[in-house]
Amino acid sequence: MRYNLVHLTSLFENATEGIVVTNSQGMIILINPSGCQMFGYTAEELEGQQVEMLIPSSVRKIHIRHREEFYQHPQNRKMGHNRDLMAGKKDGTAFPVEVSLSTYVQNDERYVIAFIIDITRRKESERNMELQQIQLEKVGRGPRVLDDVLHRCLRERRQRERHTGSR
Repeated sequence: MRYNLVHLTSLFENATEGIVVTNSQGMIILINPSGCQMFGYTAEELEGQQVEMLIPSSVRKIHIRHREEFYQHPQNRKMGHNRDLMAGKKDGTAFPVEVSLSTYVQNDERYVIAFIIDITRRKESERNMELQQIQLEKVGRGPRVLDDVLHRCLRERRQRERHTGSR
């Protein structure tokens, strides 16, 4: 049994995703080193605090409602889940995240484990790809626009030649 505890502790402390465990009141009871680094806090600063401390202030009230609803109807939720989620760092910076949620019950109390991934780089790549797509579309329209301008100039020239030739 001791051997398993060593592996579980190593898994928790060395995971590259942030791992946050909360109790049924939404209070943080555990956070791993990656989670601390991601949010810019120490474990001591977070443990015992409400999980909304990790949520941007603009959406904290909404998060409280979602958390309460989740506890009423708990179910494991995979990463992504078609939601654009934001988290908040200690310095107030908001950043995009993906979160998966798992629940378990121990001693008649429900706990939630959140696995959190900072997806800032992915979102930046997506934005860059969208900008490149827009630029490609503009470039693709460029020859058509130029062709339209040339045709219009030729028509105007022919009309002038007809007009001046008829005098």
